[in-house]
Amino acid sequence: MNTRRILKELQEMHTSDDPCLGFWNNPKDTTTIYVHVIGPRDTAYEGSHMEIRMNLTNDYPLSPPKVKCLTKTFHPNIDMRTGEICMDILSSKGWTPSWTVISIARAFLVLLQSPVPSSPLNCDAANLIRLGDDIGYTSLSKYYAKLYATKENLIKQYKY
Repeated sequence: MNTRRILKELQEMHTSDDPCLGFWNNPKDTTTIYVHVIGPRDTAYEGSHMEIRMNLTNDYPLSPPKVKCLTKTFHPNIDMRTGEICMDILSSKGWTPSWTVISIARAFLVLLQSPVPSSPLNCDAANLIRLGDDIGYTSLSKYYAKLYATKENLIKQYKY
């Protein structure tokens, strides 16, 4: 594990001024990073509060971190039960060491804006998009966001 790289990334995360992303970790554990994601504008997730967890592997940055969405989210590329996220950059084929924790979090924001129904983990969400049922997809995404992706739920979960 490249400790120097991780410490540099931690410093960059904690000074990031991205209004949609907030980063935190336990100072005693630099390998587990939590990202508070605020849903991007003009999406079904606008204003929602989600959390993803990144576990840096022993050979990071040579291999991708293990990334999960901890908030139940209706999206074709997120498994609502397990939190698994399907993004090419998180696979051994799509990963390069130039990706950072911040760039992965930004890629997650892009995924929220531009779902990829051709590689689904949630077939119901993917089928709505494939069939052109934007109203159905958007209404279900907003419904689940109101149920699970609220600031209040995050506060309850972590007792801030």
